[in-house]
This record gives sequence, structure tokens and C-alpha cells, in this order.
Amino acid sequence: MSDPTTDSPQSRPVGPVAQAAAFLQQSHARVLGVLQADRDALQQRYDGEQQTLRATARRNAAIAATKATNTITAAHIAAREAAADLRAASRAGALAAAEHIELGLIGPDREDASVNADLDVPLVVPLLGYGHVTVVGDTAVTDAFARNIQAEALLGTTPGDLALWSFDPRLGNPLAPFVGLNNVDQGLVRNTQTPRDLDALIDELTTTVARIGDVLQGVPGDLIEHRARLGMSVERFHLVTLHDYPHSVAEAQHERLMLLADVAPRHGISFVFQVAPDLELPDWLDLERLRGLGESFDLEDTSAGGGAGDLVWRRRPDLKLLIPQISPDQARQVAGEVAVAAEKISLPVVPFADIQPDAGWATSSAEGITFAVGKAGPKPVEITFGDDREQKHNALITGAVGQGKSNLLKVIIYSIAARYAADEVELFLLDFKEGVTLYPMAPTPGSPEFLPHARVLGIEADQDFGLAVLSHLESEFVRRARLFKPFGDSISRYRAANPEARMPRIVLIVDEFHLLLDDGGDKVGAQAAKLLEQVVRRGRSYGVHVILASQSISGISTLLGSSQGVFSQFPIRLGLKNSPQEAVATFSQGNDAAARLRFRGEAVLNKEYGAFEANQSLMVAAADDDQLARLRDELHARASRADGSDGTGVIAPPNVFDGSAAGSLLEDIPALRALRKETAAGRAPRIPLGRPLTVDQSPVAFTLEASPGRALAIIGAGTTGDDFDAAAENAAMGVLQAAGLALALQHAPGTAEFVILDALVGRDRELGDLPGWVETLTGLGHQPVVVPQREIIGWLSAAAKELPQRSAEAPPLYLLGFNIDRVGPLDIKEGVAPAPEKAIQGFFRSAPVAGVHPLLWWSNPATFLAHLGLLRNAPFDGTLLLQGTEDIAQRIHGPLTQWTPTAHRALFEDAATSAGLRKMIPYAPLDADARDRLVAEVSRD
Repeated sequence: MSDPTTDSPQSRPVGPVAQAAAFLQQSHARVLGVLQADRDALQQRYDGEQQTLRATARRNAAIAATKATNTITAAHIAAREAAADLRAASRAGALAAAEHIELGLIGPDREDASVNADLDVPLVVPLLGYGHVTVVGDTAVTDAFARNIQAEALLGTTPGDLALWSFDPRLGNPLAPFVGLNNVDQGLVRNTQTPRDLDALIDELTTTVARIGDVLQGVPGDLIEHRARLGMSVERFHLVTLHDYPHSVAEAQHERLMLLADVAPRHGISFVFQVAPDLELPDWLDLERLRGLGESFDLEDTSAGGGAGDLVWRRRPDLKLLIPQISPDQARQVAGEVAVAAEKISLPVVPFADIQPDAGWATSSAEGITFAVGKAGPKPVEITFGDDREQKHNALITGAVGQGKSNLLKVIIYSIAARYAADEVELFLLDFKEGVTLYPMAPTPGSPEFLPHARVLGIEADQDFGLAVLSHLESEFVRRARLFKPFGDSISRYRAANPEARMPRIVLIVDEFHLLLDDGGDKVGAQAAKLLEQVVRRGRSYGVHVILASQSISGISTLLGSSQGVFSQFPIRLGLKNSPQEAVATFSQGNDAAARLRFRGEAVLNKEYGAFEANQSLMVAAADDDQLARLRDELHARASRADGSDGTGVIAPPNVFDGSAAGSLLEDIPALRALRKETAAGRAPRIPLGRPLTVDQSPVAFTLEASPGRALAIIGAGTTGDDFDAAAENAAMGVLQAAGLALALQHAPGTAEFVILDALVGRDRELGDLPGWVETLTGLGHQPVVVPQREIIGWLSAAAKELPQRSAEAPPLYLLGFNIDRVGPLDIKEGVAPAPEKAIQGFFRSAPVAGVHPLLWWSNPATFLAHLGLLRNAPFDGTLLLQGTEDIAQRIHGPLTQWTPTAHRALFEDAATSAGLRKMIPYAPLDADARDRLVAEVSRD
């Protein structure tokens, strides 16, 4: 059979069927071609769409992955920023507090997060002002963790404002790396180890909470906010770590700690409870309660080699911690940095003007006196003496060198002076050191203004003058008692009944008072202690108040037997920074708050005899010297106007006592004018010898009456050394020259005779300017006769012979002898004539009756005694002992005499009076200019 598709048309006829079949075949081919083409087109289209979808999917996946990464990164950044914000939210600068501390890093596992980036963020924990930290774990690890907390807390708090305390029952001494902070301030680092120590620690923390609660005064907020409101650092934060808790802790102690923990954060206290897992916890310890006090960590070491390792936080086991385990050396370095920074920090200044009320002198002292000392926060801190309600009259102030004691005293003095008129308060001010504090309050040639309230200014005071001031106050008690008796027993009642009477309160301020009470062997210190006790006990009734200030009071031997008696009269105590021993001596046993002060000018005020719970911290105001000088001038001018002369009135200057200076006749010009008037009125002449060691500074004078014994013997070396300056202040020459000038000024020219016995060596004559002094006498109209050394015995012998024939009408003759020692012995005969000794001794005794007054100086006491023989000092009612020894004083004045020679001091006695022996400050010689000024001033009246 042949294939129809291959047969030639010429070979077989084409029928309809074949045509149809061919058409069908062709049509089928065309359909199949179209289908194939459509299929190919569809396949191509499908393939293209699949490729597009796969690309879109990949793109979408990439976008999703990018978004996820960005979200995680943003969250990571936000977490870091949040941590930074928390740290920044803590107070910074001078009021910094570790409210939040950064302890390490925290983050998810990177593989779990399918993110390659570092996702760790700072682990920031709230602390001061917020709560506490509990950590449970291996002791070695938790010790390092606690050390990290302590170091970060120190770095986040103002240096010196955070104390690290601990309870360490297993004696591990974990705070040892930080102990160097105690060199800055004792008490910053404290480690306790016994249950008894823990009781004391809890007691102190409880007292601290109560004290700070008083500081907060019930206002909302905590210590951190209170410090911010005040703008100053008050109180101190405490971070207390309890190691191996509850080892050696009793149930009662635990409950006390839990009570404290509830209130401690508000009062600046945070605890770290370090619970060791090897301890079997007692039934009374609720660990969940402990965890609930703040942040809680369950830690175990998963690191291979110690040092930094991954630590598991059981509260969030899904997160990993990376906490550096700070080494003791690193902690020691942190403590060193904090200590250096603490030394550089100072308190803000409280200006003196900010604590003074603008009341002028409108305030009365009848019911007491009030003065300001500084600020506790925004409020001035004031102290009141003498009010009937509180009955507090005296204050004790202590402070180490350089801590602002002198500044505090100036603040007190000028605060009183600014509030009260000089008629309301008198100030008796004694400084037993350099006297720099008081010097600007005294009048000087260049600055005649003075503090009008000052009655006494003891610049470089000594025991004798201090004793004199106390004796004066005792006398004032007698006077006031007589005045007060009809009206009761207090100054307030007297003032109420006599409102117009002048009755000021008296404030005695003694700086470095321990020198007043020092027992140097001459019993003056014991006498001063006895008088001081009487003054502080009786002063309350008579309006007399005492402020004692000193660097040290713990070793005052003269008060040991009566310390309770004396100090029990000082309810008000002010302590500047000091040693623990001195702080406790200032306040009371266990109260060493002043030892824990940080800054110069920071103080603890206690108005309850030093009771710990009555402590109040304050900042003492700054007494700027220029500002106080302006205030002094203003007060002086105001007092002058109040004196009734509209600014030209004369107010009495204070009695200024400078124990380091020689006396000067220039200071006693008013007294010389008075002597001139007395002599002109017919009274016997008087010679001033020097300044007394008394409140009344009228010069010590010796009256030259026409009666036996009215002669003066000056005995002893006039200087304390061989140097030029000492020789220029020869007290013996000064007294004799002052006597000659005073007599020459009291007598009109030609009405008195002056004979000068000159046995001086050349150096003494030159330094004492004897020739110039003689010229001054001549210039006053007199004709002094100078007898040289070799002629003195002959002159005295001749005068002794002529004395009986001396006319009663003869002018008075003043015999001034310098260095009589050098005339030689008086018991040596010349030829057949008897020795002149008896005649001269008789002349000394009888001459005053005839108007001849010997005023003689022996530099050697032994020569004086030899010249007088058995008579000793009998021919001389007046004796002035310079230098020498107590033995010499007893040979001259009797066996009970007490005498300790010092520079610028003399022991004077006028045997014709009942005044007894008196210590005084003898005059020094005046140079030519001073003599001319003296003569001109005295002659002006």
C-alpha cells in the first residue's frame, strides 16, 4: 500500500476525501503551531514572572532584614542613651550624688538574636536616694561586685561626701583598698567586725536618720533634693555593705536593719546585702523580702579564668552580664583619685552681710543678746545668750589650726556690734596668741576709728592681764549685785524697772583660753581657773556671758579637777574641724562629729551640752576684713553721733593691752595732763612708771611726798638680751626718763632741780639717748646737772652732809641715778675718813623729808643689797624689780613673793600703801621725735 502523502498527483487522482483530509491535516498543523506558539509564549511569560517574583521576594526579604537590624540597633542606641540619661540625671558638680551607677554591660545572646552587631548596653543600677542592692553568690565574686559598687558610688558622688562603712564578721577587711580616704577625713571608711560593733553601727545609722530627718524638717523630698534646694553640701551619704549576711547577725539586729532600710534612702543611706550561698539561712530571714528592698542579683562565676567574666543575673536569665571584677589595686587607685579631688573642694562662701538683719541698733539687750554665725541651708543660724526661756549663757568654740576659728570669732563680734548699740553690749576681748584678729578693732595713729563696743582689747594677752580682767568682772558682780538687789536677781528685771539706766550686757571672749589656764608653776593658771569658774557660774544673773575658744582643750591640766564644774556652764558648743580627741572633748563621749567635718569654715553647733542628737551642721559666714573695716568705721561714726554731737562726739576708746610691747609714755598723754593740773593745784608730784596689768589703764604712779621713804629704787637688768633692739628698750632707763619728763612737765621752769647721776657705759648711754633726754629737760626750762660716774660717791657724801641745812623753801630736787652699781662699793674708806656707806644710806632714807627724792637704778640686785646692807629696801618705799629671779624677789620683798621674770614686765611695790605687789609694764625710752611730740601734746592743754 502506498503512502498517500507521498504519491505524486499524476500517479493517483485526488478525491474529495483526500482533499478534506489534506485540509484537515493542514488545519491541524496550523492549530498545533498556534498552540505551541501560545504555549511557548505562556512559558516564556511564566518564566519571566517567576523571575520577577523571586527578585521581589529577595528584595522584600532584604528590606525586612534591614528594618529588623535597624530596629535592633535603634533599640540598642536607645538603651545606651537611656543609661546615659540615668547617669546624667544624678546630681553633678559640688552636689554630685551616685543616684545611678554603671556596673558593667548587659545584653541578649548574639546568636539568639541572629545579629552580628554588639548589642550590649550599660547596666545602670539605682542607688543613693533610691534603694539598696542584694547580691547572692560566691564570696570571692560578690566581694569584687561589692567593690565595684563602692568604687562607682565614690566616683559618682562629690569627693568626701560618701562614707563607706561595712560589717565584716569573717574579718576579710574588704574596705582596706579604700582606707586611704581616711587621710582626708576620719570616718569616711569604717569597718566593723563584731556583733557589738554592729549594734553601735546600727545605733549611729539610726541617729543619723533622725538627725537628717530634722535637717529635712518634714518637707517632701530626700537628702539629695534638700541639698539641691540649699545649693550646698549638707550631711554625708553612707553606703553600708553587710558582708556574708546574715553571719553573726542576730534576729533583733536584722529587724532593726530592715526598719532602717525602709527609710534609709530618703536620708542618704543605701545598703549592700552580700548573702553568701554557703550559709544556711535562718528562718527569720526572708530572702525575698531582702531582694525586694531594691535591685537583686544572684551571681555565679561562669568565667574561665577569674577577672572579667560573664555573670548570670537570675532575675533575667535570658540576658547576659559582663561585669568587670575590680581589683583591690584598682579600688586603691579610685580612692587616691577621690582623695586628691576632695582636697581641692571648698564650700560656697556665705557673705557676712547675708546673715545680719537690717535692724541697726534698735535691738535691746535687756532680755538677752542674739548673734548670727552662719547658715544651715538658706536660713541664718543664730545663738542667743541670756533669755529666760532657754537659759543659755556661755559658749565653747574649738577648731584645729587653719579651720576658721579666728574668722568665726570676728563674725560673732561684729554680729553683736551690728545689732546692739555700745550702751547695750560691752565686749571684753582677749587673744592669747598673735592678736591679729583684734588689732583692727583698736585705734591706731593711721586709723583712729575703733570698735565702740570694745571695752578691753587684749592683743597678745598674757595670764596676768587675763587674771586682771577676770578680777574686774568679779568686782563688777559686786557693783551690779548692789544695784539689782531691790529689783530681783537678774539684769532683765533691773532693766525692766529702770529702762533709762545704762546697764549693758558684757561678753567676754577669750581666744586660746588654754594659755590663760596653763599652770606654769606660779599658780597664776590655777587662780585664773578658779576665777573663771566663778565668772561663768555667777555671770548669768548679772548679764555677763563668756565665749571660750581654743585649738585644744583636751589637755588643760588646771581644769581637770573641775572640768565638769566649768564646762557644765557652757551648754553651747561650736566645733570646727578637729581631731577626734578634741571633737569628743568639745562635745561629749562618742560625739566626734567635728572630726568628720570636711571643709574650712564648716562647723557643728550643739546647744545641748554636746549631746549627739543635738548636732547641727552649718557654714560659718565669711568675715571679709575690708567689709568689717567699713562696718567698724560706720559703727564708730554712729556711736559718735549717738554721743550727742552729730558725729563729733568723743567716745571712750578701748583699753588696748599688747603683752608683746613695751610701755610708752606717749600712750599716757591724758594722764600727764592730769598730773600737771594736780601739781599746779598744790598736790604732791607723781611720776608715772608704766602701764598696769588691769582693766583700768591709768598708769602706775608713785607719789613724791615730803615724807620718809618717798624714794624709788629700780632693781635689775633693764633688758632681756644683748641685741641692739633689746638694749634700745631698756626698761630701767625708760622708767627713769619717763619720771624725769613727767616731773619736768609738772614743774614750771626754774621751780625744780634735776641731778643726773650718770654711771652708764657708753653703749647704754648712746642707745638710751641720755644726752638727748637731758637736752629735752633743758628745753623745758630746767637746768639739769649731770654727775659723772667717778664723782657720784663724792656728790652723795656731800649731799648727805648738807641735807640737814637744806632750806624748807628750796625747790624740790630730783636725783635720777643710772646704773648705780658702777659707782663701786660704799664701805671703802678713803684715808682717815669713815666709809660713806652709813651716810649715804641715811641720806636715801631722810632726803625725801627735805624735798630731795632719790630715783635710782641698780642693774645688779646683789649690788643693790650690798649698798643698802641690813636695811635692804627700807629707805625706798617704792621698789621696781626688773628681770632677776624669784629668789632675788623674795630677798627684796619677802619669802612668799612669787615672780617669774618676762620681757616687758616689772614687779612694783609702794610700801606706804596697801596695794601690795603689782605686776606692770614699764616704759621704754623715747627717741628724740617721740619726746618732742610728747612735750608738744602735753603742753597744749
